Amino acid sequence: MAFHVATPVLLAVSALIGTTYGDDCCSRLVTAFQPEVGLPGSSQYAASTSFWAEQQTTLMPSCVVRPTDSLQVSSVLGNLVNGSCPFAVRGGGHSSTKGASNINGGVLIDMRSLNSTTLNANSSLATIGAGQIWGGAYSTLQAKGVTVPGGRNNEIGVAGSVMGGALGYIAPSVGWGSDSVVEFEVALADGRLVTASATLNNDLFRALKGGGSNFGIVTKLVMRTTPIGDIWISNSVYDSSAKESIIKAFHDFVADPKYDPKANLLMNYHYTADGGLQFANQYTYAAPVIKPAAYDAFYPIQGQVGNESAVTNIADYSISQDSGSPDGFWQITFSTTFKNSIAQLNDVWDAFNRSSARVAHIAGISWALTFEPITASLAAASKARGGNILGVTVPPEGLLLALGSFTFNSGSDYATAECAAKKLLGDIQAEAKKNGVYESWIDLNHAFRTQNPFRSYGDTNYDFLKVTAKKYDPAGVFQILKPGGFKL
Repeated sequence: MAFHVATPVLLAVSALIGTTYGDDCCSRLVTAFQPEVGLPGSSQYAASTSFWAEQQTTLMPSCVVRPTDSLQVSSVLGNLVNGSCPFAVRGGGHSSTKGASNINGGVLIDMRSLNSTTLNANSSLATIGAGQIWGGAYSTLQAKGVTVPGGRNNEIGVAGSVMGGALGYIAPSVGWGSDSVVEFEVALADGRLVTASATLNNDLFRALKGGGSNFGIVTKLVMRTTPIGDIWISNSVYDSSAKESIIKAFHDFVADPKYDPKANLLMNYHYTADGGLQFANQYTYAAPVIKPAAYDAFYPIQGQVGNESAVTNIADYSISQDSGSPDGFWQITFSTTFKNSIAQLNDVWDAFNRSSARVAHIAGISWALTFEPITASLAAASKARGGNILGVTVPPEGLLLALGSFTFNSGSDYATAECAAKKLLGDIQAEAKKNGVYESWIDLNHAFRTQNPFRSYGDTNYDFLKVTAKKYDPAGVFQILKPGGFKL
């Protein structure tokens, strides 16, 4: 069944979101889907409107609906489109952008009942419901000795992160999470439930591998798995006296022409009121090898003030990561990219120090800048698996994805923290241009609310995304009725 999409009405709705539409739209849903609809004051409503970032909880949808399968997602979407009802879609709800997965006065579609993870007979393919979180997926896969590349934290939603690319624990050997997708199931605005793969709707398939939620509601993903057993992890904290040694070792690790694709490393500049300025390195090795040789340059570095190491597995490790980024706080994130450079990392350290002084008075402040390597091995693995729409070109020395992550207690400090974060982002980019290492690419999954990640994919890819969105959503439902998230 196809639904009539009234384009003029949609244009009018864009100016009316949050007004009288909510009650009428919720009445329609209660009539059609009553057991799955939650109204304000109900436990179902409360559960669906709880989020990682506190600013998301300040939005109040008129009602929530929790579909139980793909066909019901399609029916709910059709009901909303026919009523010109504004809506949001949530899976894990792990975004710092207000409105990315919630809405004020509209309908919130909570996908978390679509949370199954199943494997085919030889465990080479995993079928994952779009409401699943990474911890749930990893646990099921781990029991069969396989995994897929995805988010690092248990509570991150599978579908949303994959549609933004997704860099995870095994990325250096298999590429982005989106590269491992072989099939999407998608509910379109016209009422169709379609498959997108390399052979069916292949333009939509490519667009979803980094193009976000601009085309439809993904209801299911099929991903190629990778064998995995236990892994070795180490979280090491250093005081600022280790700066020169840490930065050089990190640069050389990323640029190594004999890079070990089992080795993953995040380097963090971190400030808290209690700890002051520190380095925090997160080592993940995709085998149960204690102190693998890939990290040899780091072991002798002086100034270490803390270390926790273990042999574990990806499922358990993802759950443990939630403790470092709990729900209930105000959050700001940004992303920017530059070529791997010692000079740039030193200049960014100085900029980070200046920025931490601007926020030191904020209650509960955790001020972090994470550097995630994008290595030549990752680029080769991505290409081998069919690639994506992200438009990332990796030089021999590698790229560094700089992710700002800023956490604090109260919304009253948001304006101050946001001002400092924007200044830091601008300073990082200015230093990168000065040092000749600037790259325009922006990671969708961590982008600041005013950044434009899709433009950073390059003109050809951006134009392709626009054309594809127009083909599969000609009335612009996912640009207008779904107001949250990054748009084309």
